[in-house]
Amino acid sequence: MVPPASTPSTVSRVAFSAQLSNDVTSMGNNQPIVFDKVVSNIGNGYNEADGIFTASVAGTYVFTWTAYNKVHTHMQTELVVNNAVYGRTWSDANDHSDVAIASNTVVVTLDSGDVVWIRSNTVHSGTISGNLMTTFSGWIIFSH
Repeated sequence: MVPPASTPSTVSRVAFSAQLSNDVTSMGNNQPIVFDKVVSNIGNGYNEADGIFTASVAGTYVFTWTAYNKVHTHMQTELVVNNAVYGRTWSDANDHSDVAIASNTVVVTLDSGDVVWIRSNTVHSGTISGNLMTTFSGWIIFSH
């Protein structure tokens, strides 16, 4: 019997999960969000210094992110792949005394060397909350 082409032993292992530990209160437009607490970084693709994931393996990936905002703040975020926007969220607690959380998930095919990050949009109050509830994660489904 011939094993399938993608057995667990032949699939590249790439996955990361990172969190924002503190509030960022002076976020500009289209500014990368640097998730400073790295939970896992299998394959070392996520750079905690600049918040950018670089694909080391061509394949199909899943990326998910969550934005958290406290009382009277709001933030639109974007998932960016090689300078193209692939998804957005809007965590909107701007006009009420509560918190807001928004999340999104994107499946995308990447080439080796492609870069992915989360950034602010142009619609925001300048603040995004941390407390480990603003997160960015990604993993490879299968390599090409």
